[in-house]
Amino acid sequence: MNRRSHVNLKFLFIWFLFITLSSSGISQKFYSKLQEYCVILTQEFNKIHGERKDQLNELASYISESLTKKEPVQILFVCTNNSRRSQFAEIWAQTAAYYYGLKNISSYSGGIQQTAINYMIIESLKRAGFSVTASEVYSENPVYLVSPGRRWKDIFVFSKKIDYWNNPNDHFACVYCRDRKSTRLNSSHIPLSRMPSSA
Repeated sequence: MNRRSHVNLKFLFIWFLFITLSSSGISQKFYSKLQEYCVILTQEFNKIHGERKDQLNELASYISESLTKKEPVQILFVCTNNSRRSQFAEIWAQTAAYYYGLKNISSYSGGIQQTAINYMIIESLKRAGFSVTASEVYSENPVYLVSPGRRWKDIFVFSKKIDYWNNPNDHFACVYCRDRKSTRLNSSHIPLSRMPSSA
């Protein structure tokens, strides 16, 4: 996963929350470097084109409808190993929710198999302005605490399967994260049962 695809994912999740709250003008402050970076991202939505934007609008509609009904929004990002794309998507989606002051959105991630988070993700997050602390760095599957700012909950990141106990069982949107050329967003507006391991 190269740096360009990292940037694309950031645009995606800042975008769908931006259009969800386009009239509110609300933003919450993070660590200064990350705050500046988020401001820049919101000014570059014109880099999202065509089908990708349509898919994001569908996901944004799910978020908007759920918030209007005062229902919790749960988004599960899935890829093969839960080591790069889905981890990155989970962190940036939760950060976008924090940025716009949405308190009822939770993001999750999982893989078909459990491996370990890729160090490139950690380095990219640090460059963006997140504070990243290693909790179990010497483990085969290290756990990291990612913080966008002191007032926000840390985001725990480590590789896990989609049936991990803390991932949602129902009433969630599922986003399948594939490689840069074929990333497909698939949100569900109806209650879902836990996905089978072959998903």
